[in-house]
Amino acid sequence: MKKLVLILLIIFVITPTQAMEKTTARVLKVIDGDTIEVLLDNKYENVRLLGVDCYETYPNNRAYKQAYTEGITVEKVVELGKLAKYYVQKELKPDDMVYLEFEENKRDSYGRLLAYVYLKDGKMLNKMLLQNKKAKYFIYETCEKQDELVD
Repeated sequence: MKKLVLILLIIFVITPTQAMEKTTARVLKVIDGDTIEVLLDNKYENVRLLGVDCYETYPNNRAYKQAYTEGITVEKVVELGKLAKYYVQKELKPDDMVYLEFEENKRDSYGRLLAYVYLKDGKMLNKMLLQNKKAKYFIYETCEKQDELVD
């Protein structure tokens, strides 16, 4: 009976956020403001930060779309994209260890891992980008931590 009560308690107490998969990874490089490359389980992985979207760092089709949507030039898009990348590079150095937290949909259509990235001090990089106006809130595939990101 005690085991049954314990099992039921666990089932009702665990929320989707608490059940997220978590792991550590070593930073290899910053690709842009919302994508980093890490070494995870001896494998190179690109990680797309959940809940945020940064401007592009070079002129491409997406940069032109961002420019049109925002009513700014492509040059401004690229400038803002580079500022976001530099911000992340200031926070994450090669060989830094980060803590990754995944949602149920672990990969996007490009094969990138989708994650919340936590620094050594426990701060969430995704949220820091939003707070410092280096990114916009954006639901890429999923975003279970919406309330935490936009508070």
